[in-house]
Amino acid sequence: MLLVVLHHADLPVPGGFVGVDVFFVISGFVLTRLLWRELRESGRIDLWAFYARRVKRLLPALAVVLAFVAVGSLIFQSPLGLQQQTARTGIAAALFAANGELFTIGGYFSAPSDLHPLVHTWSLAVEEQFYFVFPAVLIAAWWVARHRRPSTRTRTVAATIAGVFALSLAASVLLTSSSGPPFDSTSSNQAFAFYASPVRAWEFALGALLAIAEWRLARLRRAVGTAAAVGGVALLLVAAFGFDGTTAFPGSAALVPVLGAGLLVLAGTVGRNVVTTALGTRPLGWIGDLSYGWYLWHWPFIVFAHATWPDLGTWVLVVAAAASLAPAWLTYRFVEEPIRSSVRFRGRRVVALGLACALLPALLFAGLWLNSRAPSSTMADLVTQASYHADLTRRCAANLPGDPRTAGSCTWRVPHPRGTVVLVGDSNAGQFVEPAAAAANAAGFDLTLATYGGCPFTDIITSHDTPYDDKACRGFVSAWTDALATSRPSLVLLANASHYAEGGNGLSFTSRTTGEVASDLAGKSRLLEKGTVSTVSRLTESGVPVVVLYAVPQFDDFDLRTCPAFRIYLDETACGRSQSRTEAESTRYSRGPEVRAIAGLPLAAGVDFIDYLCTPDACSAQRDGQWIYRDESHLSVGGALGLTPRFEQLVRSHARSAAAPPEN
Repeated sequence: MLLVVLHHADLPVPGGFVGVDVFFVISGFVLTRLLWRELRESGRIDLWAFYARRVKRLLPALAVVLAFVAVGSLIFQSPLGLQQQTARTGIAAALFAANGELFTIGGYFSAPSDLHPLVHTWSLAVEEQFYFVFPAVLIAAWWVARHRRPSTRTRTVAATIAGVFALSLAASVLLTSSSGPPFDSTSSNQAFAFYASPVRAWEFALGALLAIAEWRLARLRRAVGTAAAVGGVALLLVAAFGFDGTTAFPGSAALVPVLGAGLLVLAGTVGRNVVTTALGTRPLGWIGDLSYGWYLWHWPFIVFAHATWPDLGTWVLVVAAAASLAPAWLTYRFVEEPIRSSVRFRGRRVVALGLACALLPALLFAGLWLNSRAPSSTMADLVTQASYHADLTRRCAANLPGDPRTAGSCTWRVPHPRGTVVLVGDSNAGQFVEPAAAAANAAGFDLTLATYGGCPFTDIITSHDTPYDDKACRGFVSAWTDALATSRPSLVLLANASHYAEGGNGLSFTSRTTGEVASDLAGKSRLLEKGTVSTVSRLTESGVPVVVLYAVPQFDDFDLRTCPAFRIYLDETACGRSQSRTEAESTRYSRGPEVRAIAGLPLAAGVDFIDYLCTPDACSAQRDGQWIYRDESHLSVGGALGLTPRFEQLVRSHARSAAAPPEN
């Protein structure tokens, strides 16, 4: 628990997220220990009593925190997507299915997770789903061997759990490193492996196996227990300080913290030693008592504090995490303990308690969702300005030349077109689709859009140190380069983000021709220039005019969709960002390499929109009461449409009629 809080508070414990894996092992041990003892003594498990204990132990505190988040989201989160996202996850969390909803949002280490006050509820959903299934597995294995000797029954149950362990671990390892089925994407497979309870079952199963073997383990010598404790702590430290968001996780990497937790459980079973004695001290015991409530409270506090004071750094997160101990104690003192120890909650009252804890938060989140869908006039104007571009609303992301979407919703047509203009690149190309389509259509051309977010359209191989399908990116660039060189459209507009060439961003380039690898600013700029020369010359040599659209100025840590609701109502402009013209120029890392790349290439030109977006002295995300940016590196739809006259000039100057012969 402490590892998770330290990690979430952005302290230097990059692998602190493995604290959840430790919890899964311990939970499997504690649960199985209770059920196994009952099964051996009576030959049955009182499922009603078991689930009544789970309801009283888990649901009241969860319901209180969910209610707090529903109200807090209304104040501290933007209605431009975040409130709706929280509302959907809140309903799922109340119904023990948060992990399924969170999987649809993205991976645990992706940016949206940092803004989501309920992202941590995925582990509670996994635990609750385990509680629903595991007792039945235990009973079924016992029933199969019910007429055999006790030792045979024990081996049958252990073998069944060992089978679950092996299958689940194999699935975890395979999915974490695979780009094949079920999702045909490494990042999606890894996210599924992270969130899915069947793929996490092996961690519970290890704890369960230790519980079944407890009486044998207790016979081991104390020296073995001490060695296990030291080894367990060592493994946890390796994971906590050696892992980070770039680690392929869970997969085989999860074996490190899981085996570490297993060794600590084994050590505690053997007897007292220096490690178990330290873990049993009063301060750690007090934190242990509050651990469930602290886990529930700490992350909403951190998310809401960051939304309120986004520029104050890590110490705000640390203070928020520490402050969440207060509601954790109050919840423990006045909700958890009174309900758990009360004899009044029996029979129907337990059912009523469970239903109330599930339905009341779900209703609050339904209200939050409905409120966000019917915003005030101020908020409605902001919603319009922050709306997605057509590359997303028409679902054009990652469309390939032969994709039905490309000829369908991703092409803006006119009657009897003179030819086709193709807008290609990453999401920075997508932000220009509205003015590009308007300009092309006005000049009598069709406009086709081809975008792949996070994928620079240039002749280099990219390698991300975070989950990303680099192979699919390379395939997108190759397929479209070949298709454009063959079909020879009237004009290609090419746009990429600027940050790829930045040093220290976890991205490296590899030259396809020389094999040179670079991850620093100078090296990546050099390879970007060569890759752009290769891509653009391949097209221009086929007679295709190419205009490179240089990256627009960027605003660090700005996203209109994350502006808290209270700030919007008090002063909408408080959400904005501004910077000097010099600063804006200095952060466009790709502009220099792209300018040098197209210099001297026939049929190639470049265009910079900075004079249309900024004054001679400064750049701002807002101008004349309108937002021209929607996030740190993308224009709003309105801001992009303001560039329509400039795109009309580009099309008239560079687009060739379909009947015009290519230049040699």
